Amino acid sequence: MWEMNVESSILAASLASKYLKADGLCVFVGAKAVAVHPTPDMLAYAMAKSAVASLATNLSINSPFSVTLLLPYKTFKNFSHLLSFLLPFFSEVLDTEANRKSMPTADTSKWTPVHLIAEKVAEFLKEPKENVNGKSWLITTRAGETKFTIYQ
Repeated sequence: MWEMNVESSILAASLASKYLKADGLCVFVGAKAVAVHPTPDMLAYAMAKSAVASLATNLSINSPFSVTLLLPYKTFKNFSHLLSFLLPFFSEVLDTEANRKSMPTADTSKWTPVHLIAEKVAEFLKEPKENVNGKSWLITTRAGETKFTIYQ
């Protein structure tokens, strides 16, 4: 759980700090359940997704001290041109093949289609929004209708 969620996010952040262009976008995927209430029945998952949220939030702050244990200072300084493009997304359940296999009897009308997140990312790339740096976007799907709202 940790490797799949946290280590991959740290790797993505490190690569973005070196290679992402000024008009690029770095997206982190969290979990709505972890963001809005305690989840003691999914402790490892909650810890990993909380760490991803913390990484995204701390990278959005223009201070090298918030991430010195994760990225070298000179690497972090490269984020100064990306600060308006760090976006954590939090959904309930993504509609993926793996989730459908692991939860075959679940109500999928509440699951978010992955292509909708891709479309939102493309929207941010085409028209960057001001004042959304580090803001968490909650994604809620009900009866096949998906809404994106700022959580912070």
